[in-house]
Amino acid sequence: MTGQNTVENVVVEQLRFTGRPALTREADELSELMRQLSQRSFQSLTPADLHEILEDKSKQVLVVRDAAGRIIGTGTLVTIKQLVGPKHRIEDVVVLEEVRGLGIGKALTKALVEVAKSQGAKSVELTSSRPKAQQLYYDLGFRQRDTMTMTLQLQPS
Repeated sequence: MTGQNTVENVVVEQLRFTGRPALTREADELSELMRQLSQRSFQSLTPADLHEILEDKSKQVLVVRDAAGRIIGTGTLVTIKQLVGPKHRIEDVVVLEEVRGLGIGKALTKALVEVAKSQGAKSVELTSSRPKAQQLYYDLGFRQRDTMTMTLQLQPS
């Protein structure tokens, strides 16, 4: 597969509920991607989990498919309604390891930004701990903010 996927022959689309058989395959493919993204153990995404996520109007899950229709990249735009106005965040951007470096992550991130723009977003936030991804985001115009992200671990990972 490596070498066959380029930005020219992949499709970026919003993932929608189309029925149980497709949802099962898509949940399996997305689970593989999430395992590559997460350094902690990731439990598989069930079709019911995926259906619940897709029904949530505050989330738009985009996927990138190769020419055969297999999901090789994904990212989610999350819109959080707050008292001060909506906040738009890009979450869980990942490209299948075997096809990284071909511009797929860039195409996916640009599509997520366009969805945010279409919703009237004034800005989009994201976080990343991976240096290559950070460089991609910087190249797309994202800038580091003077803030400190803090986490309170509630359960062992």
